[in-house]
Amino acid sequence: MWAVHEIGKPKEKRGWAGAGEIMPHLGLDPQNLTNEDDDLYMSVAQRCEELGYIEKKTDMYRAVKITERGKQYIKRSV
Repeated sequence: MWAVHEIGKPKEKRGWAGAGEIMPHLGLDPQNLTNEDDDLYMSVAQRCEELGYIEKKTDMYRAVKITERGKQYIKRSV
């Protein structure tokens, strides 16, 4: 969540973060992604979407944006 928030901060990003930018924050290497790594990323992203913390721009969560609810979650967690 924090990674999506921080990556999306620059004005030109308009809040969006790409999977390849997020994955290193989860300890995943997007250049050497295994099926298990991809499944982990998808599971985390899907759960965050179910909770209303992110929205996706593309299928398979390749571009996501934090929602207001997600921002509130981050504020409570820090």
